[in-house]
Amino acid sequence: MTVKRRKSMKLRTKTLLIFSLFTLTVLGMLWLFQVVLFGRLFEAVRVREGRSVANRIEVALAADTEDELSVAIQDAAFEKTACVSVYRIVNTVATKTADVHANDECRIHDIVNMAELLHRLYIAAESNGGEAVERVALTSFNNPMQTDGQQSDTAFCIKLVQGTQGEEYLILVNVEVYPSVSTVSSLRQQLIWISLTIALMAAVIAFLIANSLSRPIARLNEGAKQLAKGNYEADFLVSGYRETEELGETLAYAAEELSKTETLRRELIANVSHDLRTPLTMIGGYAEIMRDIPGEVTKDNLQIIVDETHRLSSLVNDLLDVSRLLSGTEVMQAKRFDLSRLTVDAGTHFQNLLGNNGYTVTVEAGDAAYVLADEKRIQQVIYNLIGNAVNYTGEDKRVEIRLTVEDGRARFSVTDTGNGIRPEDMPRIWERYYKVDKVHKRAAVGTGLGLSIVKNILDAHNAKFGVSSELGQGSCFWFELPLS
Repeated sequence: MTVKRRKSMKLRTKTLLIFSLFTLTVLGMLWLFQVVLFGRLFEAVRVREGRSVANRIEVALAADTEDELSVAIQDAAFEKTACVSVYRIVNTVATKTADVHANDECRIHDIVNMAELLHRLYIAAESNGGEAVERVALTSFNNPMQTDGQQSDTAFCIKLVQGTQGEEYLILVNVEVYPSVSTVSSLRQQLIWISLTIALMAAVIAFLIANSLSRPIARLNEGAKQLAKGNYEADFLVSGYRETEELGETLAYAAEELSKTETLRRELIANVSHDLRTPLTMIGGYAEIMRDIPGEVTKDNLQIIVDETHRLSSLVNDLLDVSRLLSGTEVMQAKRFDLSRLTVDAGTHFQNLLGNNGYTVTVEAGDAAYVLADEKRIQQVIYNLIGNAVNYTGEDKRVEIRLTVEDGRARFSVTDTGNGIRPEDMPRIWERYYKVDKVHKRAAVGTGLGLSIVKNILDAHNAKFGVSSELGQGSCFWFELPLS
């Protein structure tokens, strides 16, 4: 049953969406601070500047000369664009001792009823420990009023200090705390153009990033679809970033291995079909002859049928053995036995079997060499290696079998005089279905499973094994088992 999955968002679309949300967030924060909160930020900065002017004047009042005080007030006022008035308080009477008008938009100097304002500011500072800030809305030049939460026009930074002779001074610093209309308008116009520029640049960058991320993945996806359809030549070589390049290399390697497996599968089908068809044809042909022709039911004809039946059983058993070994269901039954005796028995068997066909099988084995292994499976390994040597030996039809003992290990080897194995074929001779000679010959009977069975059995025994070969000099297959 095919399960339908909800399709997720494309990488390109998701990247564009995420980048768009990020850009909108940045623009929203920019507008929040530059438009909505700009007035409060401006007011806080101006009040802080007014306090710094008052503090500098307090330091200047400690000087003894009037000239130094006048210069300090002038410098502080013009540096911060503030209007400054300094009053000397004697018997509740305020006398102006210094006055600097550094802000052209300041309207405080035009207030007629200044005494009332000074009295209220003095009370506010005195009740607050000698320092206070009063925000004031000037609805008219002559009527200063508390804002009570309304937008402030101006602010007074008030400070009460003691002079060098013990006299009391009231420092009054007036700063504008609301930006002008032209300033706000300029900022908004500038912010609009900045926002449009950022949005445009973000769209271009997001499009380029989304394409750079999605393009190689889309190509890999298309290649994977081609691979799923059986096209092992699909192109997986992409550029972009390391992860996609490594993924492309992995998919290319997988395609190459799948191509090899497909080739081996076809060879297996061809080999098995040939090896099964030949004995079946022989069995069927001789059976029909014996049925239809009187006197053909002979011992020789029956022996041919028996031999071909054994050949069929051998092919089927090879397939079953590989299946069991690869699935891990085959458990090795280890016991102690003499590998030397097993070698001699195998050599004698092949001498008797092939002697009449011109083969020369020599066996060289020393004293008893006991090992701990599955005797039946090791015998299968020996028979497969000898059979492989018989199939591929040279025109002299010589096969040499040898068992030696050295450093506590028994080493079995079988050598033929065939054409040898090409270096590029050496790593693959142990694979399933693989044959060095791709053209199927009757003299080299088999499905290509023999060496694969050998490898799996020896791997299960943790045995060392290998092959040495030179072109035109034959091959030598060997394995080693520790002595028991």
